[in-house]
Order: sequence, then C-alpha cells, then structure tokens
Amino acid sequence: MQAQETPSIQESFLGNYVVMPEVFSPEECRRIVYINLPAAQAYVTRFEEGSFNDLQLHARNTKVKSIPQSTDYLWLYERVSDSVKLVNRQFYRFAIDALTDLQVLEYENTGFYGTHVDVGTGETSRRKLSMVVFLTPPQEYDGGELILKPWFTPVTPAQGSVVFFPSYIPHEITPVTRGVRHTLVTWMLGPCFQ
Repeated sequence: MQAQETPSIQESFLGNYVVMPEVFSPEECRRIVYINLPAAQAYVTRFEEGSFNDLQLHARNTKVKSIPQSTDYLWLYERVSDSVKLVNRQFYRFAIDALTDLQVLEYENTGFYGTHVDVGTGETSRRKLSMVVFLTPPQEYDGGELILKPWFTPVTPAQGSVVFFPSYIPHEITPVTRGVRHTLVTWMLGPCFQ
C-alpha cells in the first residue's frame, strides 16, 4: 500500500462540522465496504417511562457491520486515528482518550436514520466527536443525505471524504430512494462534557 498524503481540510467549519476530503481512495472505500464480517439490522434503544425500549424500523432502518480492532484492520484504524487527531487539534480541542470500534453502515432502498444525537447515557455518555466516512460515490444513490440540525444543511461530500461533528448535534440520514449508501462511522470518547 502506498503512503497516503495528508489531505487538506476544507474551509467548512461552519455550523460545527468539518469535512476532510478524500481521506480514502475509491479502492480503499470498496475494500472497506466488502470486509467479510457479519452484518445485522441496527436498532435504537431509548429510555421511556422508566425503562429501556428498543425502537426498530420506525426510527432506523440500517444494517451494521462492526470492525474489530485487530491487526487485519490496523491500516484502517491508523488512518482514522490520524484524521481524528488532526481535526480535533485544529478545530475542536476536545479531551479525547479513545475511539469506539469502527462500523460499516448500509442503507438500502428506504434505509434511513431519524433525527437523533450520538451522545446519551451509559456507554454513549463518553461520545464527544462523531465521524462519518462516505464510502459510496454520491452518483450511485439518491437520498441518504446527512442533515445536521438546526441548520438543515445536507452534507454530501465526495467518496472517501470524512465528516466530523460534535456528538451532541442532532442529525438524521434521509431515506435512500435509489441505490445503496455505505458509510464508515465511529465516535471519539473522552470525559463527559461539563
């Protein structure tokens, strides 16, 4: 594998999100999509009336594949880690001490994720910075836009680009209406916001 040049960061620090263009090549994006690991229907857990309830397809319709932190995927974790350090140092300066396992998300036709935040209670309370890598070329699907609120601005960068935003920002993925959308996601962890 050839050494990757550090990509420039777009002047897009508007509304608290940052786009780092073309961190991954098209070939690397395909490699990530086709990692041979089991995928499962993702679910959402929400606290309601004193108990946790699983919300299924009316809140989220996505398949998820978790990528373990192993030597097989060391190149991927290193690339993500390098990008995170650069963006956090330059823009956010959050206290970050770890990142979660990477996940490949697959949004088929009608796949979506309703408005939510990535930080919550329990294990998600340490999430500080969210990261999304766009693995599918945008011309291969319709819909599936990342909408960051309250700005309601669609974020649709080129294949291989990475979007970062604070985990407390409400966002959604609009329904995919044609094709299949793949992304790679993770969350950077640290002490809870105060």
